[in-house]
Amino acid sequence: MFEVLRVLYREMHYQMLKRNPVINDEKIVKRLRKFSIKRNLAASSFFYTLFGCFIAGIALTNNKAVIASLAVTLSMISFIFTLYITAVNSHYIFSLGIFEPLKTLPVKVGAYYLSGLLLLDTVTCAAIAIPAVIVLAIRYPLQAALVLLWVLTGILIGHTIGLLVFSFFGLRISYRKTKGQFLKSVAKIIGLVIFMSAFYSFGYLQSYLTRYSEKFAEIFGKYAIAYPFSAASVFDPVESLALLAVYSAVFIPLYRYTVNRVWRDLLEPRIVFERGDSRGFTAGSGGTILALVIKDLKLVFRKTSMAVGFLIPLYVILPQVFFAIKSGHFSEELVISLIAIISFFSTLDVDTILRAEGKEIDFLRTLPVTKAQFVLSKSLSASVVSVISSTAIVCLGIYFDRTNVLFLPHAFLLPVEVSLLTMLFLFNYEGEEIGIPEKSLIKSIALFIINGILLGIILVPAFLIPFPEGVAVSYVTALIALLLMLRKVKYV
Repeated sequence: MFEVLRVLYREMHYQMLKRNPVINDEKIVKRLRKFSIKRNLAASSFFYTLFGCFIAGIALTNNKAVIASLAVTLSMISFIFTLYITAVNSHYIFSLGIFEPLKTLPVKVGAYYLSGLLLLDTVTCAAIAIPAVIVLAIRYPLQAALVLLWVLTGILIGHTIGLLVFSFFGLRISYRKTKGQFLKSVAKIIGLVIFMSAFYSFGYLQSYLTRYSEKFAEIFGKYAIAYPFSAASVFDPVESLALLAVYSAVFIPLYRYTVNRVWRDLLEPRIVFERGDSRGFTAGSGGTILALVIKDLKLVFRKTSMAVGFLIPLYVILPQVFFAIKSGHFSEELVISLIAIISFFSTLDVDTILRAEGKEIDFLRTLPVTKAQFVLSKSLSASVVSVISSTAIVCLGIYFDRTNVLFLPHAFLLPVEVSLLTMLFLFNYEGEEIGIPEKSLIKSIALFIINGILLGIILVPAFLIPFPEGVAVSYVTALIALLLMLRKVKYV
């Protein structure tokens, strides 16, 4: 199994290198000769461990409530990261066609290889928890082991749900009329948001039931049942182990079922056919940029498995939104902070938009699309969810405090600028050829750093200068930054 997995992993990277516009055939051969799975995994684990060192400082406290919150945070990181990678990369790997040769071989369950490929890129995220676990093990060895188990459980849950979404929505060949398809796609997305919201609404539900019903209080106990809040039970080992057993009993069989389902659908994709009347061709309007943006969004939202990853910036801020609504306090600082968080994580949406192309990038290269048009359209496509989410946050903030209306320009400018800066960084090479640039872990870290610097430069005035003058200075700074980046796009 490991030998097949090694070959598939190597083939996957070869297909990715072929679509990189800055790498020619000679460089591809050199990179493949030096390619090593162990080296890649070691490098990824090393950088995740460095990131975990910043979090590990929290584990030095003697406050058990803080340590319990740390366990929840680490579990949530592993869950969201694994869900994102599985949902996005499963469709991308499938579109590369690397599993086609396996279909003719006597392989019992080839989807385990797909699962293995995805886990190779996700299991290293567990290294984030290693520094905190080491620090905890000095004083609380049992709790340290439980934290690690909850992080691994987060990987299992995120990976299983990602595969399940891919199985239900990503492996379907549709031949149906387009009328109503948009509404159906929107309904799927709303359903996913409601599903993710349920993970956080359980906390409020438990508080409500505890307040008004002693019977339900006894059932739910002190901690919420929903993952990842259940990780807060690390200082109650019996309860924590019981919850871990429950999640394992549910998700291990579900994982096995999902893997078998994925392989079955890979061999025989479900075909959805609906007869409809033919209509004449109608040319669109809006120019090349708008056409490319619409094309990108259709590619993503037609595949619900990719849409899951595309909504990651929204998932990240859901807990804070629920807690703010519950407290009834939506301050200016909270609104601008949530916009900044959404914008910061919109870097991930750039990766989703680029991976949505798959083999279609070869066809796109035959069209009269310039590099500048490609960069600008991808930036706008990647910022759509973040702009909508940020605008919703501002509208929610206005409900609690009308002064939050001043942040409406930031709701548009910050996500667009982060996406645009990310694209300028990735496509900063000579030549007009378009493609899917290689995005290594080092590049990803660099992108988060430079985007963090950009957001810091724009938002520092909003926090240091009294309201509302600080917001005005921040807005002008963001506008200047946008104009400079648009000017750079012409010479990219």
